Amino acid sequence: MSYPIPVETFGRYQWSPFICAGVEALSQLPPGRCLPLRYEDLLAAPAATLTAFCEFIEVDAPRSWLAAARPSSIQPAAERPPLSSIPPSCPPYEPLASQAPVP
Repeated sequence: MSYPIPVETFGRYQWSPFICAGVEALSQLPPGRCLPLRYEDLLAAPAATLTAFCEFIEVDAPRSWLAAARPSSIQPAAERPPLSSIPPSCPPYEPLASQAPVP
């Protein structure tokens, strides 16, 4: 598979700036208008994460759908490098202090 630019270059000069701009935009939303979802949480607790997402968008989560959700077996967490080993490109999204956390 061929890409027009190296992945590292794309990440540094395209992906990271877009993510940083998105993080900034999210911090400006009014309380309750954003539900931060982390991929790590989806892998570790898929049913709980999907249930929280469905509650946020105000739809029912079918039991059969949630029953099919199970932790990923792609690569055990113990075999993955720790997230702390990845240098951040921008500060993580954190709701404003005035925002109540989304249940």
